[in-house]
Amino acid sequence: MADTWLTPGGDLAAVVRACRVPASDEAKPTVIADLELAVAVAVDWAEVRCGTITAPAPAWATAGALIVAEHYYRTRLGATRVDTSPGSGAGYLVPKAALDALEGHESAPLGFS
Repeated sequence: MADTWLTPGGDLAAVVRACRVPASDEAKPTVIADLELAVAVAVDWAEVRCGTITAPAPAWATAGALIVAEHYYRTRLGATRVDTSPGSGAGYLVPKAALDALEGHESAPLGFS
């Protein structure tokens, strides 16, 4: 996994806790791959809105990204899905709590790049 500001040194512990992954699943390669994808989505989402974030990340960036990682993992990748067929799972929307965490730190108004 690439070293990101959300998982310095590739340490997924905060993401595992945020996503509420059962201890019995933490080391499974498929779960780790899904968590890495959730991290990539969360980091991209935060940086599109706020510009490049470097380690150590500000608390607001980490909080917002962990909320997005949890939501993405649990609705798109995690065990909370009822149907595991391709394309199943809830639709993906960014939780308001994540938007609130980044409020005031956006580098450009939403909808503009």
